Parts: sequence; C-alpha cells; structure tokens
Amino acid sequence: MLGFGRLKRHYMNLAAHDGASLNWSWQRCRRAFLRKVGKICVCCNAKKKIEVHHILPRNTRPDLTTMFSNLIALCKGCHLRIGHLGSYYTYNETVELACWYVREISVLKQNKKAS
Repeated sequence: MLGFGRLKRHYMNLAAHDGASLNWSWQRCRRAFLRKVGKICVCCNAKKKIEVHHILPRNTRPDLTTMFSNLIALCKGCHLRIGHLGSYYTYNETVELACWYVREISVLKQNKKAS
C-alpha cells in the first residue's frame, strides 16, 4: 500500500461498486466521461477493464455523482488498490496524487532499465 493514502471507511453496496445498479443519468455520465478522457487507466495506462471511480464517494457526496471533476478512470486493479486502498469499504482521498506517484515510479523504472 502507498503510505500517503488517507484511509476513510464508508458504507457501500459492494454489488454496485462499478456503477452497474445506478440510475440512467449515471450511466449516461459514465459513458460521456469515458468518451471525453478515453478508456485508459490514469495510473498504469492499461486499456482493458476500465472503471470510473468517484474521488469522493457517492454516499458521502451524492451531489458530485455526475460531476466530471469528481471522476477518474482506473483499470479494475488500480480501482481496488489505489482508489479504495484494497477494500471497497474504504476510499482514498488522495487518489489523484497516488496515481501521479505510480506513473512517476514507472517512468523512473523505465529510465533505469534504459541506462
């Protein structure tokens, strides 16, 4: 786990973590968001199994459910590990910083291999 993630616990319907059971306005928002940002994980650049993560959870800030500024595209693995710190009962308030950190570490590793 990344040491700078702030662990927050919250109630969440695990069956709906990918947004499947949410209303039609969320489904439209999700599709529009993925069209805008592209179907690519902002942490690891994966192009498969992309999910839309709410930076601040729907149950704590329902007013931000469909706001693009509260959304981030993550692959399924990063969604659980980075967005929820390993448990869908938690969330990471610093998910954007954590993704930046993961990308920087990846670049450093690639540069080290090249030299």
